[in-house]
Amino acid sequence: MRYEILGPARIVDHGRVVAIAGPKLEILLTTLVMRANEEISADHIVEELWGRLPPRRARAGLQNYISRLRSVLSPFANGAAPILTRGHGYLLSMASPDGSDMHDFVRLVNEGRSQLHERRADLAAHSFDLALRQWRGPVLGGRRGGPVVASLAGWLTAARAECRLLAARLPVAHGGPSEVS
Repeated sequence: MRYEILGPARIVDHGRVVAIAGPKLEILLTTLVMRANEEISADHIVEELWGRLPPRRARAGLQNYISRLRSVLSPFANGAAPILTRGHGYLLSMASPDGSDMHDFVRLVNEGRSQLHERRADLAAHSFDLALRQWRGPVLGGRRGGPVVASLAGWLTAARAECRLLAARLPVAHGGPSEVS
């Protein structure tokens, strides 16, 4: 199962694509994906969903959204949704570090930077190209989340612009490995 948030939020599994319907579910999934395998407090998630002045029944609303997201995810995880209740919060169990487009994008950009440092322009160009291919549109399809999701979206957008700039500055490889001067 792969989580994709670099565009409208969706789940991809063995060629099957399921869009996450609804802005709150998209923000919830993004919050969980960006901190996969870490417990996130319910208070933090409530702030991401409703801001600093949540409705009176925000906790009940959060439980409802968690239940709905578990229902969406459970068919992909053999009936056991990967969202776990932990302490005073929730955790998205992600078996693979490559389980999301966001994580792949960050890894590929970092590889490209390292390859540039090693003067391997051909490899860097390939890494940057693969990184940019992770994007299907603005993070969350342009929807605004809470402070952390909005900050992450801004950072990812800036990293995307930097990746484009670095890729554009690379010479086009013509057969053999090229070097950056």
